[in-house]
Amino acid sequence: MNLAQNRSTAKLTAYVPKITTQLFTLLYARVTLAASLQDSGQFTSSNATQT
Repeated sequence: MNLAQNRSTAKLTAYVPKITTQLFTLLYARVTLAASLQDSGQFTSSNATQT
């Protein structure tokens, strides 16, 4: 039981950095996109609320 628990914990800790990196990349991309759209004057409320 302990071995299986350790394996799953190791898998989890290996995935956490990947997931957080992807989340930050997505967030950064959204912010950059929103900023560039705002700068070019194409930013609308529909773009802001879109998920």
